Amino acid sequence: MLIKLQKIVLLSLLILLVPAAYAEKVAVVNLDKAAIDSDYAQQQIKQLVDGEDYKKNVERYQSLRAEVQALQQEGRANELTWSEAQKQAQLGKIRERVEALKKLGAELDSAKADLNRRLLKDLTPQLKQAVEQLVQEKKLDLLLNAQAAYYKAPGTDITEELTQRLNTLKTTD
Repeated sequence: MLIKLQKIVLLSLLILLVPAAYAEKVAVVNLDKAAIDSDYAQQQIKQLVDGEDYKKNVERYQSLRAEVQALQQEGRANELTWSEAQKQAQLGKIRERVEALKKLGAELDSAKADLNRRLLKDLTPQLKQAVEQLVQEKKLDLLLNAQAAYYKAPGTDITEELTQRLNTLKTTD
């Protein structure tokens, strides 16, 4: 079974590497990172983070986290003197706050994820244009997703250049 798995992995690598062997000029890029690091995306992220609702949710999240920690400390400090009913009541309070904490954390994560999706959608035309320009300028034969590359030699990652190009394209729009 292990040998069969090794053969499949080796065959997969060969399939991926054969086209690369014929390419003379190869580069890698992380499109998501280029988009999120762009000035436009950073401005949108700052607007989200500086927004009144988001700030209130972050403050509430931190407050709930502090409450949970305080309740846990109180429970540990009084563990030997509390009755079973007091312990269960304390656990109930902790569970209630933890659930609220999870819900609020999910809301914050969802807001960031929604923004990231919107940014990638908004920037797709400029990303495509910038990639095409860089491929032509650098005379690339092959451009790979950086996450798919097992190894990349220094100087082959053009993500930062793509971000800079994206910044110039987005400011002219």
